[in-house]
Amino acid sequence: MAEVLIVHRSQFTSLAEQVGVRTTDPQPPAACLATPNSNHTSKRASNRNPQCSALIDAKPVATPNGTYAITRDHQLTVKNQGVWAYPKNSNDTRITAIAKDQTANSNKIFARTIDNHLYYRNGDSDDWHNLGSDIVTDPTVETHTLPNGTTEEWAWGVSSDGTPWERNTKDGSSWIAMPKLSGGRKIVGNISPVANPGNRNRRYAYARDDQGHLRELMTTNAGETWHWNDLGNAGTALASSPTAVNTTPSKGSPVLWIDAIDKNGNLSEYYYNWGSTETNWRDRGNNGSPLKKMTPSLIGISSGTGTGRHISFEPHVSGSVSQLMGNDGDDTWWYTKSSPGEDSIVSPMDASQYAVGAGYTHYAYGIDNKGNLQTEGIDEGHGIASWTNEGHI
Repeated sequence: MAEVLIVHRSQFTSLAEQVGVRTTDPQPPAACLATPNSNHTSKRASNRNPQCSALIDAKPVATPNGTYAITRDHQLTVKNQGVWAYPKNSNDTRITAIAKDQTANSNKIFARTIDNHLYYRNGDSDDWHNLGSDIVTDPTVETHTLPNGTTEEWAWGVSSDGTPWERNTKDGSSWIAMPKLSGGRKIVGNISPVANPGNRNRRYAYARDDQGHLRELMTTNAGETWHWNDLGNAGTALASSPTAVNTTPSKGSPVLWIDAIDKNGNLSEYYYNWGSTETNWRDRGNNGSPLKKMTPSLIGISSGTGTGRHISFEPHVSGSVSQLMGNDGDDTWWYTKSSPGEDSIVSPMDASQYAVGAGYTHYAYGIDNKGNLQTEGIDEGHGIASWTNEGHI
């Protein structure tokens, strides 16, 4: 049997990356390198080592068009209806991170390349659109309806000097620098933007600072001016970037949930009710063993019980995965814990939900220690978790 080539992002971390800002991205082994041209692109070599098709431990992205992941030589691949493929122009950029927009049923993909350029494309038939450079964090995306009723989209990232930036994805737009934190503090890691579901003038973005506090960047005038709030933590310094999501119950006010992993490997959760303004922090623990200090997977889900629920899929240091389930009454519990056979999950996870009969099945997507895509299905009604090894291209 051929030797399995395993390369993890953790092998290439710098001190800056350990606090959340990646300045050194994982480089493919020499056997996987193609010769880049002057436009920072690279073609897959005809004599490409088959081991280069395995996947790096970057977060995969699930869309209606299939599930996207990145190979060892930084090429974009997609699995759709059981078949792996390279999308159009997938080898025109060397990609290190991908993201999707927040619009339901959208196939728009955002990508950051190893030279810190940010791109997007509207489905596999589209060309890449270059949004610019010097974004050293994973891209995140915000969709927001403005006071005039138009819906627009912004890409977010952090530059090498720690400044958060946003850019409207419309042609002709430019990057806008956000204010820096006071007192010499810096933002580290990824930005998680959300909209206020009841006020179109208000937009929000959440991030972790270099002392482990959750920070809120907000505007009350549709983006004309911004300011920071310090939301603290649940008692222990945060060690991962946060993920924020709104849930809308069938009764009552929408609720904002923000999850992050603390330095002890526990999940910290921030709760905010948009109607009553009730807010609190909770230390949700770790379901029996420490969690990896990676950006949490968090989605708002529908429910027939009269509340909007949220679910978070979190890999443990051991490589198994647990799910934290909660509803808008601040009733939250660990749901199930499982692992993909003898393999372990080494990447942040994406998640989705599909209606099945009268209930729902939730899916989580992660990369295992052998460079394969793993899909976990959760039957909410029965607490059954099953894994499928999707392999790689």
